[in-house]
Amino acid sequence: MFTHPATPHRMSYPPSDLFDPLFDRAQRLLAEGMPVPIVRVVLDCSQTKREDGESADALALRVAKLFCKTCWGRDTVIPEIYYYKPSAERNAKGWAMFSMHAKCIVVDGEIALVGSANFSDRARDRNLEVGALIRDHHFVQSLLAVWEDVEGELAVVPGEELRAVIWSEG
Repeated sequence: MFTHPATPHRMSYPPSDLFDPLFDRAQRLLAEGMPVPIVRVVLDCSQTKREDGESADALALRVAKLFCKTCWGRDTVIPEIYYYKPSAERNAKGWAMFSMHAKCIVVDGEIALVGSANFSDRARDRNLEVGALIRDHHFVQSLLAVWEDVEGELAVVPGEELRAVIWSEG
């Protein structure tokens, strides 16, 4: 599980710093005849302007395309891409009332990285941030249970064309 703010243009460092280790590991697994990892990305659409008349699904598709073009540079791993539905809704003034603010990565249901840092230069260079790497099976399973409670608020990014669009658009 990986949450992303869906504003990769605000990242001040190469997304490859974050994602290349995942892609490299997947490549090694394939070379060893092992299955590639299942990666689930949850996008937060709250920071992306919703165009007049644009549906929440259309906004999520646009955000997913931006994320994939900016951050997901290889097709070794095809992510399952979801969006946090409340983050795509807007009030009468056009503002998002909710955002997905969680920052966690769960690996193989056994390891979790939970922290406060956003993927920004401010978080990296100026803020006091914390991240905890947790290798406790029971804790990680309880964290996954929390995500299961939120699943009703997640939606698959629509559009069969997404996979083709991710790597074919320039």
